[in-house]
Amino acid sequence: MGKLLDYFSYNYSRFNYSKYKEATARISLFKELKIPNIFTMEASFLGADTGEFQGKHFNTTHFEKAGYILFEALIVQ
Repeated sequence: MGKLLDYFSYNYSRFNYSKYKEATARISLFKELKIPNIFTMEASFLGADTGEFQGKHFNTTHFEKAGYILFEALIVQ
């Protein structure tokens, strides 16, 4: 996804969980249903740290594009 979307950063991604995240839906589903690959995508309204959108606020169009690119990235895999 980082290769397809300028304002997504793989380097800022985390694939583990902390003790304080145990009450979240993602971790509960992982533990209760033994679903190995559950992910969440978090975003900021404040904009990106780098690239074309650095210092600019995101709007719904940016989030819609990120969702589209997410599914595109899943298909490519």
